Amino acid sequence: MEYKEMRKLKCDYTEDQLKDFSSELASTNVALKEKEEEKKAVAAQMKAEAEEMKARIDSLARKVSNGYEYKDVKCTKTIDFEEGRVVVHRNDTLEIIEERGLTDYERQLTIDVEADDSEPDASEGETASDEEVEAEDGDSSESEAGNDPFEGKAADDHAGIDPAAEAEVETNAIAAMEADNAQRDSDQAEADALESWENEIS
Repeated sequence: MEYKEMRKLKCDYTEDQLKDFSSELASTNVALKEKEEEKKAVAAQMKAEAEEMKARIDSLARKVSNGYEYKDVKCTKTIDFEEGRVVVHRNDTLEIIEERGLTDYERQLTIDVEADDSEPDASEGETASDEEVEAEDGDSSESEAGNDPFEGKAADDHAGIDPAAEAEVETNAIAAMEADNAQRDSDQAEADALESWENEIS
């Protein structure tokens, strides 16, 4: 009598099956790595979003707790030199935010302003004085020109000088000055060298 039954027994894979398994193994491994990288990126993004939410929550909590914040507000400072006081108020609410006495620097400004106000306007007098001086200088020059008997002669003598000779005289003078300066520098260099040599010996 025969009976049929099922048992798990070893069955060898064929070459084609092994190739298919190897190909699937490689592709599945690549897919797994991609999923892991995607998971890391998503986790980092979610962490960043969570940190941003926490920072916003902290900021809102401080605003609710304090009830105010600091911002740039235009203000006006008024200096009362007579009373010796300085008052600063904000332009949006006109609230006085500072009231104090003058500093040393501000008191000096008061002294300078009072000194400028007390000085008389002498511009007209100075203008008239300048005009008188110019007039006197003109009269004096005309008088001297009319009374100097040698003025015309000096002009004639100067007109008679040869320009080439005058230029040669100036060139010789400059050359002599440069030679003198070069000799002085040379003497100073020799003196410095001698002093250095004496110091090395001693």
